[in-house]
Amino acid sequence: MDIDSLKYRYPLDPTTENFIFRTIREMQDLLQETVASQMKIQLPEKAQSEICQIYFYVAINIENLLDPRYKPGIDLINKNFSKQLANFQNDLQGIALSSINKGVPKAYILEYLCMYFESGYKKVFPNQPLIIG
Repeated sequence: MDIDSLKYRYPLDPTTENFIFRTIREMQDLLQETVASQMKIQLPEKAQSEICQIYFYVAINIENLLDPRYKPGIDLINKNFSKQLANFQNDLQGIALSSINKGVPKAYILEYLCMYFESGYKKVFPNQPLIIG
């Protein structure tokens, strides 16, 4: 099964899609606040988008696939957002289990979660590329 078949056979649930969008948006806001208060700088949109992606990749435990240049972002997420990360991981586990119960093959669950992430990400950062794509 390829990603296109996955999208066709198991269309994204709008409620879950909106949840992922809101989560990315909240992380973007929290990230801006944290960096502004701790470092007294404002991150450009490109850096914000990369760190929001890193947040998702850490949540699904594939941060080891990222280029080493993203290590500072991984460290930032793990150091400053551990509570949010734990909550997001729990939410993603629930989404994964629900999706599997609806018939999404277990072997494709990471790809399916990535489809949700990509949908929300494109709404928040329409002009920024994915760092894993």
